[in-house]
Amino acid sequence: LEAEPAGVQSTIEMLAPLRQLTAHELALPNPLDVEATFSIKVDSPEVACPAVVTVPPKGHGVAKLEWRPLLPREQTARLTVSSPELGEYLHDVRLATLPSGEQNALRSTAALGESQALRFRFRNFLQKAETYQVKLRSGGAGFSAAATVSAPAANDMRGAEASVDLTFEPSRLGAFTDTLVVSSPDGGEHVCTLHGQSLPPKPQGPIAVAAGGSAQVPFKNVYDDSVDFAIACEPAAFSVAKPRETVPGKKSISVAVAFKPEEGQPTSAKGKLTISATVPGSEPCQWLYYLSGESSS
Repeated sequence: LEAEPAGVQSTIEMLAPLRQLTAHELALPNPLDVEATFSIKVDSPEVACPAVVTVPPKGHGVAKLEWRPLLPREQTARLTVSSPELGEYLHDVRLATLPSGEQNALRSTAALGESQALRFRFRNFLQKAETYQVKLRSGGAGFSAAATVSAPAANDMRGAEASVDLTFEPSRLGAFTDTLVVSSPDGGEHVCTLHGQSLPPKPQGPIAVAAGGSAQVPFKNVYDDSVDFAIACEPAAFSVAKPRETVPGKKSISVAVAFKPEEGQPTSAKGKLTISATVPGSEPCQWLYYLSGESSS
């Protein structure tokens, strides 16, 4: 008689949606009257399994296989179970990724001229530190983020948490939508829909202006392109040097506001500075600054 190596005993099917953990329990029967030790190996680093399982005489043991797909693909791994007492068993493990039902979304609201920080959290399931590329599919309409993010190595099948910090800074009134994609060749792709809503600018102030003097009011053009702004004060005791000014996109200026009450008028007064613009493709918008004219004595 001549003994030949045993062929593949079975094919184990493991199916799971992207980044969802699935498990399979492989039965390890021991028909002997003595304890049996099984060594277990899988030739795919994506599949986790115990290295050794010991089964008592006439007993039944279980080797738990765990797999979490990170990439949308199908592959076959080889599972080898060997025992000094019972020999070697081979199994094919078919690994197939199902469509992901995962839907991530972040929402943000900010007044025009302001910004809000957001954080997208995800998990790195690789057993190594990984650098992920960060992209905004629209090119950054209202949202911005660093080009890469580093994720720590996973210590177990639960993975390690990592995060991407984003900023929502609207450049017009209305709604914004974008898609964040965080990806690496080995770690896979994480996608999140971003929703932003821009509100009218909040009134600011009061800004103190001494009688007979002036105050500098900082103002930023939040639009992407140069805009011609109309600048006005009321009542007449307050004034500005330039009733109109063209400001390049994303640039800041200082608006000088003077307070000169007429003779015989109170040397303190309340007023307001209004900066307004009408930009094609956006709603008319104005910035309001409350003024407080104060006596210089």
